Amino acid sequence: MAGEIAAYSPGDRLYDGFVRQGFIPGQPVIYMFNPRASSVDDLKEAQYGSTRSNRKCLSFEMGGATLAITVETVTARYVEDDEAEHPDWYFEGTAIESGFSPIPAGSRARLYLVSLYGSDLEEGYIQLIADPDPDPNAAFRYTEEP
Repeated sequence: MAGEIAAYSPGDRLYDGFVRQGFIPGQPVIYMFNPRASSVDDLKEAQYGSTRSNRKCLSFEMGGATLAITVETVTARYVEDDEAEHPDWYFEGTAIESGFSPIPAGSRARLYLVSLYGSDLEEGYIQLIADPDPDPNAAFRYTEEP
C-alpha cells in the first residue's frame, strides 16, 4: 500500500491504543490527519443539525483532496491515563462524493478525533469499514495522510 508506515500487531502498544479508540483489526487502513478547521461544535451540528433531506457532513482536507462524511453515531471517549478534562470523539458515518479516492462515496468509515480544551480537534484517525467479519488478530496497517 502506498504511504504505509507500519503494521501494528497484537501486543504492540499502538495496536492496543487503536483497539481502545474503537478501531477494528483486519480492516483495510487507518489514516492520521489534521482536522484543521473542524471543531466539536461542527461535529455536534453534523450529528444533531441534520435532517433526512438535508444531511450535514464534516469535511477534512486529506492528501490534496477533501473527505466529506456524514455523522451517524457519536460517542465521547474519555482517556483514563490522560490528564485531559474533555473527551475525545469516536464516530461512524458514510462518505459522500468528495474526491478522496481511498474512501469512495457510499463507504462506511469510523473516525476518532482527539479534542483539546473541549472545542478544538487536534488530530484525527479514520478507518474504512469494509469487512463485516474481520480477523480479530490481524495487523492495523497505519498510514499518514495520503
